[in-house]
Amino acid sequence: MALKLLEMGCIPGTQVRLNSRAPLGCPITLVLGDDDYTLSLRVSEAATIFLKD
Repeated sequence: MALKLLEMGCIPGTQVRLNSRAPLGCPITLVLGDDDYTLSLRVSEAATIFLKD
């Protein structure tokens, strides 16, 4: 899963913010970095991303 996320642009140090959530909760849309790159993931996949303040 880590390699898949890296290939999709979830690299260490990238800013991530939640953009939207489907009515039933899955999938969710994340915006990565300053480019406003949008990524849709299952909640189980997004749970593997470690967030740091």
